[in-house]
Amino acid sequence: MEKLTQEDIDVQIRRRSRIDHDVAAVEFCNVSKVYQIQQRAAPRFGSWFVSKLFEYLKREPFHALSDVSFRVSRGEMVGFVGANGAGKSTILKLVAGITQPTSGSIHVNGRVTSMLELGVGFHPELTGMENIFYNGALLGMPRQKLLEKLQEIIEFSGLRKFIYEPVKHYSSGMYARLACSVAFHLDSEILLVDEILAVGDAEFQQRGMMKVLELHEKGTTIVLVTHETATARDLCDRLLWVDHGIVKMTGASRDVSQAYLKFMSQRSILPTHFLAPTQAIVANGDEAELREKKLDEYIGKSVPRFRNVRLENAEGESVDSVRTGDPCRFVFDLDENGVEIPYRLAICIRWRDGQGLFEDQTEMLAPGENPQVVYDVPNWPMLRAEMSLSAALITDDEPPVVLDRAEDTLTFRTLTDLPFTETAIAPPTNWTLHRID
Repeated sequence: MEKLTQEDIDVQIRRRSRIDHDVAAVEFCNVSKVYQIQQRAAPRFGSWFVSKLFEYLKREPFHALSDVSFRVSRGEMVGFVGANGAGKSTILKLVAGITQPTSGSIHVNGRVTSMLELGVGFHPELTGMENIFYNGALLGMPRQKLLEKLQEIIEFSGLRKFIYEPVKHYSSGMYARLACSVAFHLDSEILLVDEILAVGDAEFQQRGMMKVLELHEKGTTIVLVTHETATARDLCDRLLWVDHGIVKMTGASRDVSQAYLKFMSQRSILPTHFLAPTQAIVANGDEAELREKKLDEYIGKSVPRFRNVRLENAEGESVDSVRTGDPCRFVFDLDENGVEIPYRLAICIRWRDGQGLFEDQTEMLAPGENPQVVYDVPNWPMLRAEMSLSAALITDDEPPVVLDRAEDTLTFRTLTDLPFTETAIAPPTNWTLHRID
């Protein structure tokens, strides 16, 4: 396992000390939210009254949240991840009191600042300076407090040169920067952040993240919604994965982000790839499924199967880790009893979050000759990481038919003595110096 530095340990201790697990800042108890989607009537239905009656009778319920329960402790930073329309923003709107739940109860303990719709309340004819006071008043910030923090707000926005210009002349990025700066400087106990860390340029985004961390250090409870999963993983104490209105997973940021990214990566796999969820597997398929997938020719035939997959070191010992630069090999024990179909063995090695690293496959293998297939790597090039290996036995058809598959059958770690860098691969290379006369 990787060794934690003293700095890492200190950060974790400070984070834990800020969280008061005995006091809930936000608590959802079996909360559901249902919206009514109206169906528009075609003009030929007649009068305005008939059209409105049609819309009322044809309303279709949409369950944005279904029986959601979770708890955010005081001082905790919790992130929500999930696809568009999963219900993440609905949760923040319920916490902020913008909308009310259809059923269930919500308890919020503390002053809330919501950074959901930046710039709401800005008047386009007013200057940036005037809008600071206007927007601050709408958000409940006393005028005296605004005066005390005015210079900080202006400096953080980076708009001092344009602060006396009407905001109708601002670009969308400038508009969002000013609104973001005002919201960051409110004295709130609970801060709701919805994708606003993506506003402005890269420099402003970095300052925004640093401000969130600064507020968190001071004890502010932060509830964050973002599609930047790496940001959520690094910033948050805990993540909740929301999918179709339910909390699909909650736990440590690293574990939830990996599970979510793996799920999303699987959705993007081509339907013809051997890891595609829709790909039929002959070894596991019944007759009805094989007929449905037009694989009738494989009904009743024996196909090769995986018996065992393992990682071995140079001494032939089964291991669960490999060191950078060391030789290793992946061994595949097969069952070819009665098999007559030639096939290939294909592999895919991925990060634990599902992102592919590399793929490879054998030439066509004749059945009955290969009860064991070995993939030798004389010099393992990867740096520190957690990985998984998936393998499949496939035909030479186009697209190939998956005879058997072992998905994520082997998980292993790469260990290294090299200093930590952002680089993922250390290729086996040598430097030489040639002097030219």
